[in-house]
Formats: sequence, C-alpha cells, structure tokens
Amino acid sequence: MTMADQHGVSAGTHRFGFASFPCLPSYRSANRAQLQDFLPAVRPPTPWVGIDIACGVGLLSDLCHELASRIGTRILGTVIPECARDSA
Repeated sequence: MTMADQHGVSAGTHRFGFASFPCLPSYRSANRAQLQDFLPAVRPPTPWVGIDIACGVGLLSDLCHELASRIGTRILGTVIPECARDSA
C-alpha cells in the first residue's frame, strides 16, 4: 500500500490525498516555523523520544529531527503507532 493509498480520499473519479503536502515549500516552511517557536519553549530533555500520533505523512517528525540539534537536544527515536481505521 502506498502513502497515497493510505491517506487518499476518493471523490467520484478523482483521488485526493495528504501525501503531496510535504512537497510544497510553503507547507514545509509553515510547519518548520511553528516547530522553531514551539520546541525551544518546551525545552525537551536530551535524548528524547517523539510520538507521532497525527498519522499523517511524517513531516513534523522529520522536521523535529532536523531542528533538534539547533536547540541543543537529540531525538533518540520516533514512535509512530498504528492508526485505527474505520472498517465499516
């Protein structure tokens, strides 16, 4: 199953999904700016483990790893729990 299959939404014959958003520079920039403000304010311990419960495409987890060293911390890893899916 591809990322687009996991996150896609069908609308008639068109398929919409979340997988393309991380490719948009403005989307990455907006999320990076939010994390640059948030992470130093919470002063995470070093090392720390992130938990990605958004079940998106992993952009925020990737950006956290990118920004951690800039604020003097280290991420040991990121846990991504299996998302519950409605089987109805």
